[in-house]
Amino acid sequence: MSSGAGSGGKGARAVRVEELFEGSGTREVLRAVDWSRTSLGPVSDWPEELVQAIGLMLPSRMPMAIWWGPDLVQIYNDAFARVVGDKHPGGLVQPAAECWAEVWDDLSPLVDSVIDGGESTFAENMLLLLDRHGYLEETYWTFSYSPISQDGRTQGMLIVATDSTRQLVGDRRLETVRQIGAVSAATSGDVEGTCRAAIDVLAGNRQAVPFAATYLLEPESDRVRMIASYGIGEGTELTPGQTFPLAASPAIATAVSSGARSLVTGLRDSSPPGALATSPLGEAIPDAAVVIPINIGGRSHVAAVAVLGVNPYRAVDDIYLTFFQLAGRQLRVALTDAATVDLERRRAIELEEIDEDKTRFYQNVSHEFRTPLTLILGPVRAALEDPALVLPERHRQGLESVARAGMRLRKLVESLLEFARVEASEAKLEPEPTDLAELTADLASMFRSVIEHAGLSFEVDVRSFHDVVEVDREMWAKIVLNLLSNAVKFTQRGCIRVQLRAEGDTIRLSVQDTGIGIPAGQLNKVFDRFTQVSSRSGRSAEGSGIGLALVASLATAHGGTAGVESVVGVGSTFSVVIPLVRSADPGLARAARAGTDPALEAYSVEASGWLRASTSAEAVDAAGERHLLLVEDNADMRSYLEAVLAADGWTVQSVGDVDAALAADPVPDIVVSDVMLPGRSGLDLLRMLRADTRLRRIPVILLSARSGPDAATEGLELGADDYVVKPFDPGELLARLRVHHELAKLRDYEVSRAEGKAANLGRALASNRRIGIAIGVLITRELVTAEEAFDRLRETSQRLNRKLYDVADEVVLTGMLPTE
Repeated sequence: MSSGAGSGGKGARAVRVEELFEGSGTREVLRAVDWSRTSLGPVSDWPEELVQAIGLMLPSRMPMAIWWGPDLVQIYNDAFARVVGDKHPGGLVQPAAECWAEVWDDLSPLVDSVIDGGESTFAENMLLLLDRHGYLEETYWTFSYSPISQDGRTQGMLIVATDSTRQLVGDRRLETVRQIGAVSAATSGDVEGTCRAAIDVLAGNRQAVPFAATYLLEPESDRVRMIASYGIGEGTELTPGQTFPLAASPAIATAVSSGARSLVTGLRDSSPPGALATSPLGEAIPDAAVVIPINIGGRSHVAAVAVLGVNPYRAVDDIYLTFFQLAGRQLRVALTDAATVDLERRRAIELEEIDEDKTRFYQNVSHEFRTPLTLILGPVRAALEDPALVLPERHRQGLESVARAGMRLRKLVESLLEFARVEASEAKLEPEPTDLAELTADLASMFRSVIEHAGLSFEVDVRSFHDVVEVDREMWAKIVLNLLSNAVKFTQRGCIRVQLRAEGDTIRLSVQDTGIGIPAGQLNKVFDRFTQVSSRSGRSAEGSGIGLALVASLATAHGGTAGVESVVGVGSTFSVVIPLVRSADPGLARAARAGTDPALEAYSVEASGWLRASTSAEAVDAAGERHLLLVEDNADMRSYLEAVLAADGWTVQSVGDVDAALAADPVPDIVVSDVMLPGRSGLDLLRMLRADTRLRRIPVILLSARSGPDAATEGLELGADDYVVKPFDPGELLARLRVHHELAKLRDYEVSRAEGKAANLGRALASNRRIGIAIGVLITRELVTAEEAFDRLRETSQRLNRKLYDVADEVVLTGMLPTE
């Protein structure tokens, strides 16, 4: 066998290719490799250390790779494949030095320190010029190399990598735009000074703008004068000289005549040697530039031109072009400010245009933030939820703080993105048939535990709303959650009440609290963006000031309005009124599942953080123990699930077979069972539970390694509440458990209430035949059920303050309910 793989070790079980690389994606490619023809040799001969490392690496959501053997043969997972671009799938089973040939001089010292010294290495935001998309690209990586030893010698290494290119490049561009915007006539003096100051700013980011130049057009002339430049000499088509006729540079002349920016290419071949400086990132000479015409003040013609070089190691995509556009806009404002104070009106218009461009730019930045946020929250959650990882308490608390901060940042990014879309009129209303009462109640339930933990009472009144209406579900969710978040933040005691009503041809959502209230002088500003009520009585001083502004914008997007009534010290009532548009096809309404959306969950997570900050010394007032029966025959899986469930507050009783499950005491609130069990299966247990009148209402969630619609259908048809396929995300399992537990409690409540009504009705019929006759009259006359007829008798009795059988006598005599 090959010396690269080593021996599997005495007593080690030989692993099969199908077993090691089971699955799709990169595993499918690896499964098809004839390993006997590689330096690693047959998979069955691989050492246990390599097999274990591959088992750890392949399922990870982090980009990970393994280099093994003398040739450092490369094996990586799906996440790694997504960031290496065109190098996949050729990079699989390829020696690392060949796959990464263009950067091997940078990587090999780190590799040698791991192989020769057996020490881990770590690099943060390391620049690597990679050919992964058909050209040599500026990329930045944060990665670690960890040695994998066999028999005391390092035989390979584990690579964990994060592509931080977008974040770093975006941050540099955003900072450059900010600095150009900070250039003012107060420091630069005049228009020419402003041009020089802008060039100095751009020169500080030569990675993005390898060369630049600014020009002024001489008034009443067709001549152009260069004011300042770097990285570009005379003799190119963009720099014919220090002063030249406009016609001497066709590219600049075209930009001036059209008034639109343009992209010029082919500079490398058309320029004299040495006229263009090499990029600070490498040896490549820039080949393109963006020419931006600039109007100064209120003039109708172009007065200045900026030439900004394009980084030869980056593709000219929409985000890059947006950066150039925004840089040009900022330069225009600076030049306008320097030109004259007499054009303030025009300058205000330009600033408004810049604000629009900033909104688009912030949209791009918000999108870019999602990737690093995912890469932060994913590993942190994995570490916190891993029962095998024993962390010191202070480290765990630190990671929990990171997770909460990440969720809060995610909520902020999502809110900023939504707000930017609405402000730019780019948010498209996507109405769909919706049971608005169900959706509103489901959204409100996300805050129930937080509100009750805060010692507040919580009322959700949506019972009188019965229509299936057309609304944008995501926008409605953000309206409800922002209003509830605001109520929790500013209510220390008393009650929070959510009410949904149909008022004529409108829908009114009201969120009422007994909080601190809002001063009368600030009521007209609460829905303005970036406005916060001046108060020290809230649970937290944190906030971006866009939550209520977003509510107002989303209400406007629905064709409605948002309003508030408030009295200091008494409380506030926020209302959203939108048109009532009944659905033409109510049967298409989707079930509410808001509680399982991580993006929406961030609202309640943030509110929980306020409670931790304000009531850290108070004991948690739990609603009672949640008993869960776990049926799993595999001891390791059972231990893992016990730890995960216990950490989420469940009281867990675990057993290994159906007989033990049926004998469990006390009766659990919910059952989680594996399908494959010794003897009778989890499906048999499900049949027995559903056949037992005492146990049939218990929610049952099945776990199984079998995937596909047929496997799930079998369990669901037998009455399972959910079907989770292994391997599963523990957070998703916990979320489903919470949802089914809450639904079960709601069903029990409704059943108990119905049974109580039926018992009252039965007692009334048995005690007084006259009432029974009256109910029969109402059933016949008004076409209602017996239960509804009895409710009408009882409500009339209470309203008129008359005895029930007196009301029944009148119904029998007159055939109708009395009105007085």
